[in-house]
Amino acid sequence: MTRGCATSFPDDCDAQFACGFGTRASLPTCAEGQANAGSAGFCYALCDDAHSCATGACTQWQGAGVCM
Repeated sequence: MTRGCATSFPDDCDAQFACGFGTRASLPTCAEGQANAGSAGFCYALCDDAHSCATGACTQWQGAGVCM
């Protein structure tokens, strides 16, 4: 899993640091087909009955399924 912190905050070292540690104020920008999830808000692939997980298990999070 890549957290996406460096690409989400390319010119802000403080935000990269906060993002890497899962600070909710600096969530990474997720690619299409992903969503911020879990206690740290990292990007996880979305899943459902029609879209299985390449890695992890499809877990319910805030009304959607994410591969954790």
